[in-house]
Amino acid sequence: MKFATHIAETIRGIVGGLPRRMSMEIASSGAIRELAADIGVPPILVVLAFVNDRRRRLDEPLTEDADIYLMGPIA
Repeated sequence: MKFATHIAETIRGIVGGLPRRMSMEIASSGAIRELAADIGVPPILVVLAFVNDRRRRLDEPLTEDADIYLMGPIA
């Protein structure tokens, strides 16, 4: 399963060393929460998640060729 992950600057500022955008490929589907943990983002930092420009819950499964945006806290 392939997809692109975009990480907001607020998360990148807290968790150093993450790129702004990552192309990823994984063997099986998982939830957005698991993806965040796998790339080193504590799920508690993900306030909003968008998949293909639609807001999604963190426990929703990933889909093939999705564009995933992880948004962190603003203030």
